[in-house]
Order: sequence, then structure tokens, then C-alpha cells
Amino acid sequence: MSLMATPSREHRIDLLWEAVCHGEEQAAIDAVFGALEDGIPAERVLLELIAPVQRRVGEEWAANRLTVAQEYAASAVNDRVIAALSRRPAAHAAITAVQATGTPVLVGGAAFGRDGQYARLLGADAWAPDASSAADRLDEGPLALPAPAHQPLDDLPHLIDQEYTLVARTRSALVRAVMDALADRFPAMRDDTAAQFEHTAEDIAHIVDSLAIALYTDDPELLTDFLAWTAGLLTARGVPAHSLVPALHILSEQLKDFPRAILMLDQAADRLTGAGSVIASDSRTTV
Repeated sequence: MSLMATPSREHRIDLLWEAVCHGEEQAAIDAVFGALEDGIPAERVLLELIAPVQRRVGEEWAANRLTVAQEYAASAVNDRVIAALSRRPAAHAAITAVQATGTPVLVGGAAFGRDGQYARLLGADAWAPDASSAADRLDEGPLALPAPAHQPLDDLPHLIDQEYTLVARTRSALVRAVMDALADRFPAMRDDTAAQFEHTAEDIAHIVDSLAIALYTDDPELLTDFLAWTAGLLTARGVPAHSLVPALHILSEQLKDFPRAILMLDQAADRLTGAGSVIASDSRTTV
């Protein structure tokens, strides 16, 4: 048993907050991966560490305690932390899939942390810092076969349907498609300034990111809560909250083959309008 006390949730949040505010990407990743090393599941890391920090970034920006540049930088670091985290559930899936065939797995490179600590965390059978070291390790003899206890994605069974992966990978294309459709449906948008257009695109990108995280954690409230917060911010700026609904409608059309995503978008639209389903109906009207 370690003599060092496990950091509290509040301490982890403070560490990540300081890292993202100062643009220290590696420190932010270390804070997140440190939580994983202490046995905290990826879902809880997203819900109880990354999400509160991202919410605090938005609150501080809305209160004018962060500049636009600082908010962009902090959000960018958080985005990269989420990307790094998502690459590790992908690595876990690959490792366990290979082990399920009875084949031991050797992984390598700096992506698995100093001394390969992340490789051990993800269940790999061996780690090497580089290709040459990997070759030397294999020259020593075959790796031991993995224990039969490895079961891929037992901790995140909903990821088998791939909705999270596909939404995350097509983020840029989804944002472009929503922006193009909004401009077609609301021609006045074409008169927006470059800054206004950029802000709208960023809002759409944040919605897509929140949807991806909600799919990853299988928690629709992450999306609805984010949109409720965004609606409050827009209302404070004199923009009606229901202006978000057309974007959700269009995003739903783009993801017509993704049932969990459509359900989450539908629930979010219901929350914003306080009415019946806006997205799921075939006889929709644009708000």
C-alpha cells in the first residue's frame, strides 16, 4: 500500500484547471492520466474531472474573467486531453482484442508514458521505448501468453456500437455540414461578419464535442446540461435559446443512422423548447 495519500477530486480539478489555464498540455494530460493510474474509470474522469474544468472555463469566460484568447487556449488544451484519453480506450480495445485470440501484446513508444506505465495500465503484456528495444526484447524469446481474464470493453460496453468513434472522427465535416445547412435555411447568416460566422461555427463544434462525450459516457445529461448552459449564456446576450434548435435538427439529419445520437439530440431539443419532440418528427418546422 502506498504511503502517499490519493489526491482528492477537488485537488485533481485544481491541477487540471491550472494546467489548462496556463496552456500546459502535458501537465493537463498528466493530471488526467494520473487519475486513471489511481484506478478511476475513464467515464468518471470525463464526468468528474474534465467536464467540471471545461464548465469552469465557460463560466469564467462568461463572467469576463478570462479573455477570448485564454478561453480558446484553455478549451483547446481540454480538447487535446479528451483526444488523448480517447486514444487510450482505443488502445485498450486493440490490446484486448488481440489478447482475446491468445496472443501476447507488446506495445511501444512515448505515447504509453515514461517507463511504459500506461502500457501496464491498459493491460499490455510488455512495453518497449522504441522499435530497436522492441526487437531486442523479442530476440530474448516469446512473450508469455496473457491471462484469460482480459475481456474487451467490459467497462464501456456501449462503445461497441461505434457511434462515439464515428462522431468524433467526423467532427469537422459535421460542423461544415451544419453551417452550410443553416446558411441555406437562414440566408441572413450570409451577411454575418467573419467574427460572427466564426463564433457560430465554434458553438456548433462545442455541441458536436459535447455529443461525442455524451456518447462516450452513455450519459445524455452531459449534452442537455451543456446546451442548457449555452442557452443561458445566449439569453444573457439577448439571443433566444430556441435558436439552438435548428442546429440540433440539422445535426440529427446528418446522423440519421445513429440512433443513440438522435435520441440524445431529441432529448436536448425537448429540454430547450419545453415541448414535444422537435427532432424526431417528420413534419418539422424550423424555429
